[in-house]
Amino acid sequence: LKLMVVTRHPERWSWLVWLPHNHHDEMFDACGLRRLVFTSPGELEEALFRAADRMKSLELRWLVVALQIQREVGGSLSGVLENVANTIRTRSEIRREIQVLSAEGRFSGYVLVAMPFVVMVILSFIRPGYVQFFFTSPAGILLFAIFGALMIIGWFWMKQLVKIEV
Repeated sequence: LKLMVVTRHPERWSWLVWLPHNHHDEMFDACGLRRLVFTSPGELEEALFRAADRMKSLELRWLVVALQIQREVGGSLSGVLENVANTIRTRSEIRREIQVLSAEGRFSGYVLVAMPFVVMVILSFIRPGYVQFFFTSPAGILLFAIFGALMIIGWFWMKQLVKIEV
């Protein structure tokens, strides 16, 4: 929780330095950590933009842009904030839905990668001669290396197929 104040008279708010949650994480003034008291809405918006960049938060950036547009154009601040909240909520729901729908593809990838290794372990118990070929002869070692390379390529390919950006 951070307490921010936008005022034309920041000297009246100097007592905020004693509150625990009103310090800027990176900026300093003569009293130590800079108090989050701003002299204009533009200064507050700039601080929020820097926070969005530090946090790499697209949602916070949307909020700041919406606040800027509302300040310049006017209108209902509550309506603007409600629209931003609905947009962020909908985006989050879509992200979760895509994650659920792509879970089947991820699970299929895990099964396809694990299956050859499981079959090899089972064969080593049932017919050890079949598996020894891959570890004793030069051709078997080459085939095992090709198998490993193809498995790694297939794993990355499956990850790219299932990966969906929102």
